[in-house]
Amino acid sequence: SITALDNAHQVPLFGALLAGAAGFFLVYADGYRAAERARILALTDPLTGLPNRRAFEERLKVAFERRDHFALVYVDLDGFKQVNDVLGHDAGDDALQQVAGILRQSARRGDMAARLGGDEFCLLLAGADPSSARVVASRVVGGLGALGLPRGLRLGASFGVATDAEGRAPAQVLSAADAAMY
Repeated sequence: SITALDNAHQVPLFGALLAGAAGFFLVYADGYRAAERARILALTDPLTGLPNRRAFEERLKVAFERRDHFALVYVDLDGFKQVNDVLGHDAGDDALQQVAGILRQSARRGDMAARLGGDEFCLLLAGADPSSARVVASRVVGGLGALGLPRGLRLGASFGVATDAEGRAPAQVLSAADAAMY
């Protein structure tokens, strides 16, 4: 019968279409996951795992666009060159990773700690004022004091604080925090 023959051909055809559609979605999902991984890598500092300068600047821009109130704490490590020179670059990398951990622990939920480059970091503190920023900075200082560096080496930090009220553009607030550090 022709009907039985048609049905016999329809089942494999339907299976082939279903397999093709599933394959398409798997390829699409793999491509999406790869693109997402690439985006995350592009926004993350590979050594510390913190967001990088690009991610930080994007978040700062969003805070301005939403008119969020925030304090920005610019952090520049003191004594880092000596750690690198005396103990070597592996020890310097380890110190940067430990500093990243201290910044994560010192920040509050909803805040952002980022590595801008070298031994410079920044904290974007949501809804914070300068006195709140000083409290966070003192937590960072305490954490740095607890680092177990050998041979009497110390790692400290200089801080600069600015708020959203100190500029009309993200770059101005970042510059104000950098200038306050000096």
